Amino acid sequence: SPTVLARQLRSDVLETLGHDRITRGPLSFDIHASDLNDGYYLHSVSYQTQAGIRIPAYLLEPSQVPSPWAAVLVIHGCGYGKAGPAGVIDDAHNSIAVRLARVGFLVLVPDRRGFGELQPVKHYVWPSCSGDRYDARSLLEIDARESFSNDLRSLDVFDLLVAVDYLASRDDV
Repeated sequence: SPTVLARQLRSDVLETLGHDRITRGPLSFDIHASDLNDGYYLHSVSYQTQAGIRIPAYLLEPSQVPSPWAAVLVIHGCGYGKAGPAGVIDDAHNSIAVRLARVGFLVLVPDRRGFGELQPVKHYVWPSCSGDRYDARSLLEIDARESFSNDLRSLDVFDLLVAVDYLASRDDV
């Protein structure tokens, strides 16, 4: 049946990504600051994915549209992390989360490991992925393999799955 196949596919993907080797922390979500903007609230937040690992994010909550809302997880590309999609800076990501929040979506925009507040070295603030041999995410890849016995992409996916769990746990979604 499709349900059995979907469960098997999910299990196979998670095993391939090595998620069975990642110890998940308790679902913990904190709001650090909030600002009312034109049509939405911008919350500076963080959530725990693993023991000792917190992911900074922006949560954009509609202020003109009553809940319940559909939720959207916006994943940034290379560059400054969550700031561009959340409209905190003007970049190529074009504030997509702002447009979604203004029309009634609850939007979570986390930093991926190696970007935004999670970049490992201060000089790697560049609006595109580095083509150089020395890229700060390469330092994280080494650390991910040594500390978590996993690759950085798998940890990114793991962090995003925790974000989806958080959104799904909200009463207003």
